[in-house]
Amino acid sequence: MMGFANVDTEVTISLTRQQLSTLDVKMIELNSDIPVFNSYVQELLLKLHQHGTTSEDTLTNLFRGYRAAQDANFHSFILDIGRKFLYGIYQVTVTQLMSRARTAYQVEKGKGTWGLLSEEQQILQAVQAEVKSLKDANLRLKNNKKDGEKDKSKKKQKHKEKRETKVNTDQDSEPKWKLSAPKQSDPKQKVVEGKKYYWCPHHNDGKVKWVLNTISECRSNPNNSDGTGTQHTAKAATTNHQVAQHVAQQVTAAALAALNNSNE
Repeated sequence: MMGFANVDTEVTISLTRQQLSTLDVKMIELNSDIPVFNSYVQELLLKLHQHGTTSEDTLTNLFRGYRAAQDANFHSFILDIGRKFLYGIYQVTVTQLMSRARTAYQVEKGKGTWGLLSEEQQILQAVQAEVKSLKDANLRLKNNKKDGEKDKSKKKQKHKEKRETKVNTDQDSEPKWKLSAPKQSDPKQKVVEGKKYYWCPHHNDGKVKWVLNTISECRSNPNNSDGTGTQHTAKAATTNHQVAQHVAQQVTAAALAALNNSNE
């Protein structure tokens, strides 16, 4: 138990000294309320005293804390005391400094001037406000970018799901008989509802087999190099034949004309 007590004492002392070293931060947290700040410091010093120790940097930390107060006149007052103490003009204890700080606070409060900022403090406050504004704007920009990327991703996913749903719906809407392959001995064409269908192993990537066009007309038939079927080939052949006949007629007419000119 003694060991645990010693550990607890060391932790408490270390934590208390750390709190005394950040009195400037505490002053800002307390909104420059000097009486409340003094009570906070006294509690820390009492805690050290109860554990049989003290802090050699209390006066230095106290000066730092008072300089963080947001009041121009009070700030000048503390700086003046600090300079005189530093140059050895007069000595001041922790208790004396806390008492003088409380008196200065009460005087400014009584005049209604407490909280006035010095020119340096005003500039610092403006810079801090600007930095905070830039940080907030940067954060909003990042959040908007993330939201935009999320919306874009959602739109893509929604479009993909819609497209897949359409494909699945189109596939599901096809009658089952269109996907049923005929037996080896069955004919490869049949009439359904007055329409003539052909069994085509190439049509629509193999997904739908019974179609209205013949195998030779199927664009998916690999044997059709241009993807238009033999019907187009036959049409082209007919066209070429007609052109050849026309050319032959022109040649014959030219030959006859030449022969007549020769006879003349």
